[in-house]
Amino acid sequence: MGNRRIILELDREPQDLQAVWRLDSIARLIQQALTNDRGIFEWRGTNIAYLLFTDLFECKIEVYLSTKCMSERDELPMDLEQIERDLRDRALNKQKVALDTLAQVPADVAVPILARLLESSDFMQRRVAVMGLGNHRVEESFQLLANVITNDRDPNVMGEAANSIFDFGDRAIPLLVNLFKNTQNWLVRQSIISLLLDTDRYAELLDTAELAIADETQSVQEVGILALGHLLNSPVGERALSLLLDLCKDPSWRNRWRATIALQSLQNTATKAAIARMQQDEHFRVVAAALEVANHWASSG
Repeated sequence: MGNRRIILELDREPQDLQAVWRLDSIARLIQQALTNDRGIFEWRGTNIAYLLFTDLFECKIEVYLSTKCMSERDELPMDLEQIERDLRDRALNKQKVALDTLAQVPADVAVPILARLLESSDFMQRRVAVMGLGNHRVEESFQLLANVITNDRDPNVMGEAANSIFDFGDRAIPLLVNLFKNTQNWLVRQSIISLLLDTDRYAELLDTAELAIADETQSVQEVGILALGHLLNSPVGERALSLLLDLCKDPSWRNRWRATIALQSLQNTATKAAIARMQQDEHFRVVAAALEVANHWASSG
């Protein structure tokens, strides 16, 4: 039988082949094409053509996409070139709208745009790029974020990259731990510990907490102490308790204060003795914290 060519012109662009199937009129025409030994289906629109070749039950699909596509939630076409311009704009509201819009675009379209943005010398644009990559959890996004974590030296970009790559799950944890070890930036270090607190990777959290309490920045030390308190009832609780008991003797009243509060989550002979000692501390905030912990234990039975 001879080839049959079926052409349908539309005034809007489908996002992908599934979007084409959803249009009843197109589906009917495709069905007509498939009744032949070999059929050709062509969609004519703005810079887009879908060619469907069938040979019995086998088919080959070639898709030519323009710079416009449809979002999953919107029936109107997106202007990807405008989105890319808005991502580079200094106006934060434009950046946010562009990021939200790009999150609805398929990864194979969105990720190359974000990859180009990562090449910018402007750290703000690179920060926007890593935020966007977190919305597309595909291998290419992961590799781009891993490269940022390894090679970018701007703490704003590194911190945002840590947040984005964390959403990829356990495979991101070693990268985050290495980043913690390789940077002294307080913002990045605090961000990583905060992320690890939401996991069950107790050994990794303990490692970073031990490094944190030795940090020169007080706020990093304190988030490390918080992490130790979080670990008291975990498989590494014994080591965490030992570190906290030492911190109860720390020269810094803030560290003694934080360590006292952290002991609240574990009530045993050692922690009771420590809280009793802290009620005699020279600093009133430490005393107040110790009294509060003791009262909490008494009220909870």
